[in-house]
Amino acid sequence: MVTATNIIEIGGNTSEGKKTLYKYTNMDFIESCINNGIYASKIDAVNDPFESEGVKYPQLYRICCMTNSPKKMLLWAYYTNHRECCIEFDVSSLDTTLLRPVNYVDSFSTHLDMSLEEVYDSLYRKGKEWRHENEFRAVFYKKRYDNSQWDVNGDNVFLKAPVKSVTFGLFADRDLGRYKNALEVLMRYGIEGKKCKLKNNKYALEDDRQFDLEIELRKTADMLKALNEEKATISIDYEESKLLRTISALTIDGCIWVPFEQIVTDTNSAAVVQSLLNKKIITVHIQEEDDRKKYFISLNKS
Repeated sequence: MVTATNIIEIGGNTSEGKKTLYKYTNMDFIESCINNGIYASKIDAVNDPFESEGVKYPQLYRICCMTNSPKKMLLWAYYTNHRECCIEFDVSSLDTTLLRPVNYVDSFSTHLDMSLEEVYDSLYRKGKEWRHENEFRAVFYKKRYDNSQWDVNGDNVFLKAPVKSVTFGLFADRDLGRYKNALEVLMRYGIEGKKCKLKNNKYALEDDRQFDLEIELRKTADMLKALNEEKATISIDYEESKLLRTISALTIDGCIWVPFEQIVTDTNSAAVVQSLLNKKIITVHIQEEDDRKKYFISLNKS
């Protein structure tokens, strides 16, 4: 059983007396964790095939998996590829008989001959190959659970634990759009944000002390805007080139005027025509016939 003192030690906040654990996960799940708590996974959806092996009623159980540090290099690699985040949860209100350290063992006992209660207890055990994860678990058992600890909403089950902070991986900013969204979530809810960096002279990670959430959000928004503008320019250039090829192909047999409606078919092509007009690459001609105006496009001589 995990005592309160043990949890304080694993959370690393003995000076404040707070109890914390960590979950490596996807940036897109931050807001859900803030609003709902920690999602409990189905036992046949986790990455250890032994979890559900031989369990007759897997739908009765769910598992919340956490660890004791946000600086575990292998867990960053396994679960986030260093591109996502690690969320710190306050677990001080959780029952110590529910939240337990995983017991790493050599032998595996089949679930086939176990009672439902025995299966529940077995879900706090894993093979010794996993012990470097220093995992802590809360196991949900549908036939017997405490509403003060769990939030059950249809097929979704969440462990009630507030978010304290979010640490972003080394490469989280490689997806600027999702990274910006995650930073905005933290700003909106007033959650502390951190970012990893490589530790000098060691194969280890540490917090980037220069990281400031508000500055990072502003910088990321500026980078994303500049990138989108660059993409838009590239797109316009491509569309201009395509339209010019079309005009050139239509100016045959000495006819240098191309009917406007053959070129301008939508808002996007109208914008491209306007861009070419501004650059004086094309000219738009107006011809009046029977009180009606017809528009033609021609290429200017270079």
